[in-house]
Amino acid sequence: MRRKQGATALSEMAAGQSVEILCVYEKDPEFLRFLSGLTLHPGARVRIRRREYDETMTLAVGSRIVHLGKPATTRIWVRALPH
Repeated sequence: MRRKQGATALSEMAAGQSVEILCVYEKDPEFLRFLSGLTLHPGARVRIRRREYDETMTLAVGSRIVHLGKPATTRIWVRALPH
């Protein structure tokens, strides 16, 4: 799927962008439950609020604010939404 379908790792997206999650590349059930608890699943729309120097990201998911590190953001594949 990935780049052929316009998918990009969340870790590569810029602050200020809005994205839709296309898939999560992970088999670890605990990680998938963690993301599900944050409502980060395919179809979810997310706004990237900040990218920090340590490669963590601050995301707005609906009315929630979520902080994720690079190990998580490299496994979440997204597509940019129009502004």
